[in-house]
Amino acid sequence: MVATLSTCIKDVSFMLLQLLEEEFNSLINKKDQMNIETKIRNIRFIGELCKFKIASPGLVFGCLKTCLDDFSHHNIDVACNLLETCRQFLYRSPETSVRMANMLEILMRLKNVKNLDPHHSTLLKNVYYLCKPPERSARVSKVRPPLHQKINIGELIILSTTLGWLTEEEEPIKDNDQRIQYLLPT
Repeated sequence: MVATLSTCIKDVSFMLLQLLEEEFNSLINKKDQMNIETKIRNIRFIGELCKFKIASPGLVFGCLKTCLDDFSHHNIDVACNLLETCRQFLYRSPETSVRMANMLEILMRLKNVKNLDPHHSTLLKNVYYLCKPPERSARVSKVRPPLHQKINIGELIILSTTLGWLTEEEEPIKDNDQRIQYLLPT
């Protein structure tokens, strides 16, 4: 809604971002357990606004750096929620990819240096791979021999007779072909 309104009313996004940043700073300074849901709601909203290009990446990186400077219980959750919300947006954007890669490396170094509980360790690892998925080779399609292709087409023909979506391009299977008799209905 803010993205739509900001095209007409320019001050809406500016005022909202200012309020969100002030709320983030006041919530981060409070170390109590009671405000974790409010912190997460606030940081997720900032992350969503960044994806709509209303919040600047500088604001998001500033919030992330604040969380990384005091890398403890709630700040780990807040940083993970921010990265989970932004996912690959900041990593894939050409203007922010280097900075995001550096932040992710700092995040993983802090994870390895600190003695974290398994929940936070798993959370950090999952967020890291959400933002920066591992490299995989392209899937190679299997080349099937012509008989297997005919069998697959035969299965489609048998199934499609009840549905009525047989196209004219497929060549029907001969009834006397003994290698695929088991496919044909009796």
